[in-house]
Amino acid sequence: MAEQQGHMLSRGTVNNLNYYIDKNGNYKFRSKSKLQGDKIKTDPAFALTRQNMSEFSKAATAGKIIRTAMALSITSAADNSVLTRLFTVMNKIIKSDPVSLRGERSVMKGNQAFLNGFEFNSKSPLSTTLKVRFTTAFDRVTGQTTLNLPAFVPGKQIASPEGSTHCKIISVSVGADFDSGDALSASAETALIPLSLAQIPAVNLVTQLEPNSTKLLMHAVGVEFLMIVNGVEYPMQNKAFNTIGIVEVSPSV
Repeated sequence: MAEQQGHMLSRGTVNNLNYYIDKNGNYKFRSKSKLQGDKIKTDPAFALTRQNMSEFSKAATAGKIIRTAMALSITSAADNSVLTRLFTVMNKIIKSDPVSLRGERSVMKGNQAFLNGFEFNSKSPLSTTLKVRFTTAFDRVTGQTTLNLPAFVPGKQIASPEGSTHCKIISVSVGADFDSGDALSASAETALIPLSLAQIPAVNLVTQLEPNSTKLLMHAVGVEFLMIVNGVEYPMQNKAFNTIGIVEVSPSV
């Protein structure tokens, strides 16, 4: 029997198709038999099924492209539900494609703004962790993405876990073409910030992608906590408070 998890079918059997997650966290499907599989590929009666399979595959692939491009930045923050939740967003984008036929709809033609506000750690949203009114900006011509942090007081404006003494703020820019599978990312981070009541000066973080890109551009901001004891840095064992979220999206052109 199929299981419904969240807003999508993540594993189980529907219409003789097994939907499952492989060992690498990829969503896949397979027919219950080779004969049935061949029939699904060619029989007009299964046209709707083939369309569902095509868009299911595109959504799964698009989610993996983002996770792969941001792998180094989300490892310490992503929760166990990020794969399912990101798939759901990509599927929503595909279904918003206003011009393509069913089964041929794509992320590149859908409403990519649905990615804005996506949290890689649903239990620690960026907005409740980093209480600073920062600004961001894309420059497609130069390929630069800028994060502007005003002067702030970390001890008051960053919600930190017990035991942490410092944090760093991370800025990640991603350029992705989901049709070709090409994706690039760049990141920058602040120096270690003491979680004290001493105000720190304004900080600007700039990341560099390819100039004049026509790809979808995304900007994510995160906070990672750690403990420093006698000059030695220790990552917090409880990563539940680490956060990273997409704060701005510039659709492909």
